Amino acid sequence: MTRQSLIANGIVQSYLRFGSPDLPALVLLPGITSPAQTWAFVGERLGDRYDTVIPDLRGRGFSEGGPHLAYDLDSYAADIEALVGAIGLSAPVLMGHSMGARITIRLARRGRVAFDRAVLIDPPMSGPGRRPYPTGLAWFLDSLDLAQASTDPAVLRDFVPGWSDEHLRTRLEWLRRCDRDAVIASHEGFHTEDIHADLPHLALPTLLMVAGRGGVVSNADLAEIAVLNPRLEVRRVEEAGHMIPWEDEAGFHRALEGSSDAAPTASATAVLPCRSGRWEWSRSICGPSAVSRRVGRTSKLRHGPRTPGRDHRSAFEGDCHAVQASRPKAWHLAAPPAR
Repeated sequence: MTRQSLIANGIVQSYLRFGSPDLPALVLLPGITSPAQTWAFVGERLGDRYDTVIPDLRGRGFSEGGPHLAYDLDSYAADIEALVGAIGLSAPVLMGHSMGARITIRLARRGRVAFDRAVLIDPPMSGPGRRPYPTGLAWFLDSLDLAQASTDPAVLRDFVPGWSDEHLRTRLEWLRRCDRDAVIASHEGFHTEDIHADLPHLALPTLLMVAGRGGVVSNADLAEIAVLNPRLEVRRVEEAGHMIPWEDEAGFHRALEGSSDAAPTASATAVLPCRSGRWEWSRSICGPSAVSRRVGRTSKLRHGPRTPGRDHRSAFEGDCHAVQASRPKAWHLAAPPAR
């Protein structure tokens, strides 16, 4: 693991790097209060197969922060576009957790940098006119205050029950390097920025990983996503809450690697053909010829009042049809071919 910093998109950006530059590239975008170091335990494992870059998003870690910066999705996305170019990564896999998954969606929609695949890990599905993000702003601000006031990791145990002592120590240390203005503005963005309008435009092969006990992505959300973009493949990590790799690290990697223990959800849609050999179902059945499609009828899926001009909601004004796929067990982050 190495840490490096550079100026990209006009600000200082710091990042961790795992693995060898000779390997295919992967960029992992953390969440709202997770500087890169909190994801190092995941980066170490991904680094066995990928040139893995985990940035400190603006306002976190050693990257630039402060009230002079904006913390909207387009600003975050522009940072990552500039960072990928400055490092010289070629068509990396793009992976994001929580807020990082929302940034991933926006990056894919913008289409200004070539990415090979995308992985969306439990993205907040809140937005204008939608149910709020389940974790309120006060939870984040209280944890920031405790981290500033205490050196005892146990003060965070009620915030993240079940975490190991090591993960608690790391979180306490790095919460202190989260800019309060960045957290407040980003949490507000969960409710004012509309990622649902971006979803139909995602052309990348994309895996959506959902926490079984997280409450962030609901079954109703999955049904809507299936209509907005039937190309997305969904996997659920049943025993994890929103912070999936902290709560079920083995299940997180099974979902990436395609173990049958991390089964696709009933509402998952559309097998994607292999393009690069990094993601695949299996060698024997990889490709569109393996897909058996059927149409399943869902009854009266309603998601609140219709917002004028939001065409993607119209499918839920009554009965709708969702395209589903009968597919093999494993769409996985396979070991990449040698380069």
